[in-house]
This record gives sequence, structure tokens and C-alpha cells, in this order.
Amino acid sequence: MLPGGGLDKGESLLEAACRELAEEVGCTLDFARHIETLTLDWGTWTNVIELVSGTTTDTPKPDGREIAAARFFDPRALPHPTSKPAQDMIAIWLDHQNGSSV
Repeated sequence: MLPGGGLDKGESLLEAACRELAEEVGCTLDFARHIETLTLDWGTWTNVIELVSGTTTDTPKPDGREIAAARFFDPRALPHPTSKPAQDMIAIWLDHQNGSSV
């Protein structure tokens, strides 16, 4: 799974993304930008996901509560199992990078 979470009261999408990344894997998100809104319909409920992109030079350090292990992967060589929604979000991110993970 990818780091994520909800917005706190009065918080912008980008502020929430930066906070969640810092809380869950200890990374600072630089050059954060909103790239897409995804709506996942699960039949009995709907999940709206705001996909945010940015960069970091930090080494991920999982919080041990929400994230048990974290590291960077080549987006074309993801570990098993990587959920279908996570794969879809990474594909969207790649499209916004023009195929580059840099």
C-alpha cells in the first residue's frame, strides 16, 4: 500500500499529503502537487482519493503502527503483493512523469 490518510480540519490536500508521509514513513515531501482525483466505488461505500506527487531525499522509516516496512522500488518492479489500486495509482503517477521516475 501507499502512505495515505484523511484531511484534518482546515488542512489542504497538499498539507495532508505532507503530514501523512511524514507520520507514516518519516519522509519530507518536497514540491508536492495534486495530480488526480480517483473515485473507487466499493458497492456499499465510495472512497475518494486525491493523488499527490512530489519528491524526497529521505530514507523511509516506517512508523511501525500503520506502516510495518517501507522502501523505494522501481515502479516497474513492484513487490508482491502490491494491491491493484496501488498499482493503478502508480501507473497514473508514471503517466504524469512522462514515464520517468525521477
